[in-house]
Amino acid sequence: MSEENFYEFIEDEDSGLVVYEEPKDGINYIVSGDVAEGVEGGDYSAAHVGRRDKDQFVQVAQYRGHPAPFEFADILLGLSFWYNDSVLVPERNAAGVAVVERVKSYPRVYREQTIAHVTNVEQERVGWRTHTGNRSMMFDAGRKAILQGWAVLRSPVLINEALSIQYKVVETRGGGVSVRPVCPSGHDDCVMAWLIGLVVHMSTKNKPRGRIEGWVKRPKVILYDGFDEDPETDEVDALEGVLRW
Repeated sequence: MSEENFYEFIEDEDSGLVVYEEPKDGINYIVSGDVAEGVEGGDYSAAHVGRRDKDQFVQVAQYRGHPAPFEFADILLGLSFWYNDSVLVPERNAAGVAVVERVKSYPRVYREQTIAHVTNVEQERVGWRTHTGNRSMMFDAGRKAILQGWAVLRSPVLINEALSIQYKVVETRGGGVSVRPVCPSGHDDCVMAWLIGLVVHMSTKNKPRGRIEGWVKRPKVILYDGFDEDPETDEVDALEGVLRW
């Protein structure tokens, strides 16, 4: 395998990575991730890859599994390099801190401008933080994107998670009420990874693509791939595999 060709497809249907569309030259993408602890039987870590068209945000790949946070960070990096040095948006909540630490030198990692509560000084933080103040906004953005038809979801897992979302009325600390999105199944990992990428896409889609510089070594990525379903069936064409280097 030459230095110019980092990727190879070999069947592996149990990897957690599904590719619906390989990278295309000249196209911009966003890789976003929802991070879990990496414990079997617990929450999944999920990565979403979205193609940034002028009028659509199209799912082109998805990862879902129980890797350790540092392993998930490498998966995010591999996907980001493969998809044309994409924008990378890791979640920095909880276990996401370990992921952010590993990917923070990637040139196109997402950075938030925040204001420190005590000093009132503006500071830059790597990654996306989901909290009660923006969670409802994220779900509202996803609902709007689906209803308006410019969000394209291909993963059955993602679609099922999105369809299962319910809005629950809860009492706030001040004695008022608030309507919050909840997922009855307990798993919203894929939908959260998608929403993180979607919101960042919406907020940055008119900004010019930055230069890629400062990254010393690219990982040599091998994407082991699987099957291509019969287009005459209702199954979505997909490639399943693992991401290794």
